[in-house]
Amino acid sequence: MRVLVCPSAVIETPVEIVLKLLEPQNLGRWIDGKVESVQPEGRMVVGQEANLCTKALGLTWRAKIKVVGIDEINGEIRYDVFLSKGNPIQSVLGMRVEEQLQYAPLTDTTCEVHYNCNIIFQGGIRGWLIKTILGRAMSAGPADSLRRLKTEAEREYKQLHG
Repeated sequence: MRVLVCPSAVIETPVEIVLKLLEPQNLGRWIDGKVESVQPEGRMVVGQEANLCTKALGLTWRAKIKVVGIDEINGEIRYDVFLSKGNPIQSVLGMRVEEQLQYAPLTDTTCEVHYNCNIIFQGGIRGWLIKTILGRAMSAGPADSLRRLKTEAEREYKQLHG
């Protein structure tokens, strides 16, 4: 069972600033959460993982983001996101997210980002219930994340260039 959400935005900043913010160690600057660790450290590479935490609904949610694809020629980064092992909510929700961010410069100072978010629920009645209960909120999440990325990228660009 899947929910596919695909918001896009034109961001008033060079694409390089957006790419910097998409590096796992910089996610905490714009996501609704905190980056706790990144392995291996350094520039984004396929296989790199970031452990994150956020608070929602009175609970602390821990997640792992893994870089599963980088295509600089076609302007695409792919991540898999899942609740961390040992998180009791993981076994209840039984879901993961496949994210594909496509980016392209439009001018020297603007770019476009498409955020394709494929939310995958487990099969059966449990998956259907979780999708029914959380589906709408989950669908709003990618657009909110893209809005925060846009805000932070434009803020950073203005800070650098007045």
